[in-house]
Amino acid sequence: MKGKLIFAATTFLVILAGFTPALQAQSSGNVRELLRRNRCSGCDLRDVIIRNANLVNASLGGANLSGASLRNTNLSGANLRNANLRNADLSGASLRGADLFYADLEDANLSGVSLERARLCGTTMPDGSESRRDCGRDEL
Repeated sequence: MKGKLIFAATTFLVILAGFTPALQAQSSGNVRELLRRNRCSGCDLRDVIIRNANLVNASLGGANLSGASLRNTNLSGANLRNANLRNADLSGASLRGADLFYADLEDANLSGVSLERARLCGTTMPDGSESRRDCGRDEL
């Protein structure tokens, strides 16, 4: 009985360990694509660490960046429409002129972030409220 329990626990850990590198490999491939092509729309970039990067005008619409660390990253003019940035660390980042329509910034760290000219219609802000800034009739 004890031997079966140890075997089952070991098997579970091996299976679990097998999934983790696959997820990391997928994320690292997406990060390479983003840094090389400046685009990764719809990509899974959960919990990635990208700091001090120049991602001006990057195309990240619909990307999952929840829990990501994007400290001091220049995302000026980036397309982050419908992106998930929940719990992301954007401290010191520039989002000047970024398209954040319907993005989710709930619980994100925006300390020192520039949102000048950023488009925020329908964006969920860090406090959970929904921004109505930039919501014109033609954009709803």
